[in-house]
Amino acid sequence: MDEHFLDELKEGTIQVHDNLQFELKLEFQTNSKTKNNVFIQEFYLFIPESLVINAETYTKNDFYVDETNFIRYKTPNFTFKELLNPLSNKSPLNIFLTMDLENDDQLKLIIDEIKLFGNIFRSTIRNETFVLIQQMQAKKQNQEMLAESINDFLDNVSKTHSRFLEVLNQLIEKHQNLNLSENLKFVDEFITNIIEYYLTGFLKELKNFQAPIFKGCNKKFCEILIFESNHRKTLLPQITNLKGQGLQEMIAYRQSLLQKFMLEALQLKSNRTAASENHGTLFQSIAAGFAMLIYMILFTVTWASSTFVINSIPFVLSLVVFYILKDRIKEGVKSYYAQKAVEWFSDYKTKIYSEDGTDLGFLKENFYFIKTEKLDPEIDKVRNSGFHNHLETLHRHETIMLYKREISLKCKSNELTLLNELNMIFRYNIHRFLEKASDPIQYIALLDQETFEINIEHIPKVYHLNIVMKEINTDEKESKIKKFRVILDKRGISKVENL
Repeated sequence: MDEHFLDELKEGTIQVHDNLQFELKLEFQTNSKTKNNVFIQEFYLFIPESLVINAETYTKNDFYVDETNFIRYKTPNFTFKELLNPLSNKSPLNIFLTMDLENDDQLKLIIDEIKLFGNIFRSTIRNETFVLIQQMQAKKQNQEMLAESINDFLDNVSKTHSRFLEVLNQLIEKHQNLNLSENLKFVDEFITNIIEYYLTGFLKELKNFQAPIFKGCNKKFCEILIFESNHRKTLLPQITNLKGQGLQEMIAYRQSLLQKFMLEALQLKSNRTAASENHGTLFQSIAAGFAMLIYMILFTVTWASSTFVINSIPFVLSLVVFYILKDRIKEGVKSYYAQKAVEWFSDYKTKIYSEDGTDLGFLKENFYFIKTEKLDPEIDKVRNSGFHNHLETLHRHETIMLYKREISLKCKSNELTLLNELNMIFRYNIHRFLEKASDPIQYIALLDQETFEINIEHIPKVYHLNIVMKEINTDEKESKIKKFRVILDKRGISKVENL
C-alpha cells in the first residue's frame, strides 16, 4: 500500500507535501461559552549542527519566507448514514431542496453549500476508509463482520452519490440557472474523482488479504469504480478520444482546478502585518529623540560652562564627541528594542475574517533561536525520549529554533453552513537546510570474511530534524506535547515519522 495514501488518511499528523516541504494540519474548536478562545502552540525544531543553520546563517526573514500558514474552516463531520437520513435537518442533501433562488446572493449561498457538501463527502469517505483500514490492519475484528462493514461502506458511498445526482437533477429542473447547473456538475465531477481515489487505495490495501470472504467486496469495489469511470466520460465527453499520457494530463489538470474550486467554500480572508510596521518607526523616532535630548543637554551644559571660545578647536572637538555619543546612544536604544521586541511584540499579526467580513480573531507569530540551557526541561525530556539510556547522556550538537504562535478566536457556530471550527495547516520548506548537507550516498569499503574480497557498500547519509510541538489551550488550562521527526538528505525529505 502506498504510504502516502495511508498518511493522507490521518488527521493531525505530520505529512510530506513534496520533497522539500512537510506540513502539519491542526484543528481549533471554539467554546461558545468563552468570549475569546486562545490557543498557544510552540514548535521546537532541533537541527543537526552540521547543517550550519544558526542565527548568523538563517535570519528571521528567511524563516517566514520558508514557512506558510493556511487558515480555513474545518469541514463539518458527518457519516454517510447521517448524510442519507431523509429526516435530518442538518444533512446538506436535504437542505439544498429547501433553498430558494431569488437573487445573486442566494445563488452564491446555494453554490457555497454545494461546494461544502463536496468537501463533506471527501472528509466522510476519508474518515470511514481510515477506520476500516485500521481495523483490517489490526486483525482484531472478525473477518465476516469486517467484510459486512466494508460492504455497508461501499453501499453508502454509492447511495450517497446517487442521492446527490437526484438532488442535482431536481435543482437544475427547479431553478433553470446555467451558473448553478455548471457548478453542480463541477461538484459531481469532484465526487467522482474522490470516490476513485479512495476506493482504489482501499482496494489495493484489501488485496493484501487473500481471505475468500473478501471476494464479494473486491467485486463491489470494481463495479463502483467502473461506474465512476464511465460517469466521468458523460461529464467530460472531450476526454473520450484521449488515451495514455494525454488522458492522464487532462485528468490531473482538472483535478487540480477542482481542488481549488472546492476549497473556496472553506476559505477565510486574512491580513498579515509585521510588528515593525506598527511599532518599528515609533521606536526609531523615540531612539533618535532620546539621543538628541542627551546631545542637547551636553551641548547646553558645555556651552554654558565652557571657558572655550565657541569657534575654538577644543569646543568643536567636544561637539564632535557629543555627536558620536548621540549616534551610539541612538543605535544602542534601537539594538535594545530589537532584542526586547521578541518579548514585547509578535513578529507578525494576522487578522482573520470570514468571507462576509466578520472578524473571527487573529494569529500572532514569533520566531527565534534559543540556547540549550534555556530549553524547557519538559521539552528537553520529550526530545531525548526514545533513545537508548546510554545515548541520552551524550551531548548532541544541535541548533534549536522556536516558532511560537498564538491563535485567538471568537468565531461562533454558523447554523446555516455548520462551520464552527477552523483548520490551520503549518507548512515548512527545508531547502536552506540542504545547502551544507553531504552527498546522500556515502561509500565504505568492507572485507568479505568468506572470500576475503573488498566490497564497496553504499551507505545512505541522512539527517534527522526532530520537532517537538507543545499545544496550550488557555481555556481548559491544559497542554499537550507531540514529537515528530523529518528524515532528509541532500535531495530533500525522504520520510516523516510521528513519534
